[in-house]
Amino acid sequence: MTSSRIKDPALSAGIEESEIAWLRYVTPITNYYCRQISQRDYRGKRLACWMHIRFNNMPMMLALAESGADIVIGACNVDSTDDAATAYLSEQGITLYGWRGMSQVDYDQHKLTSPEGAGMHAWGNITVLFFFWVMIVGHGCSFLNVFFLDTVTRLNS
Repeated sequence: MTSSRIKDPALSAGIEESEIAWLRYVTPITNYYCRQISQRDYRGKRLACWMHIRFNNMPMMLALAESGADIVIGACNVDSTDDAATAYLSEQGITLYGWRGMSQVDYDQHKLTSPEGAGMHAWGNITVLFFFWVMIVGHGCSFLNVFFLDTVTRLNS
């Protein structure tokens, strides 16, 4: 796994386990799906994506990492990047590229290539799962939660 390029790994100390526990408590729908995903076996599957790296996105990334998925994330908006969240997720074995206030040159470099040199547009084989979570489940739309679970089931087949 390629190492992360983040502002400062020491910033992970700014996030306490009690804060993550609180986040899971106040987002019960997301927490439910995170528990479901963390029990799956996604070893050998890759997720490469661009997303907002913020504290509230951490539970899903942690669940995917717990399931064994290889995750590479690039910050899609440097102004919304939470440097403590990037440091914490990196400490948990997730490869991240981005920091608040990164230069346009750095942003463009990460936008064009993944850490392994392949275009990030190549994505990963669990990207559909992730994007349904971010766009639908993460916002609590129960109608499409069923589709999300079906997607998870098909990925496990």
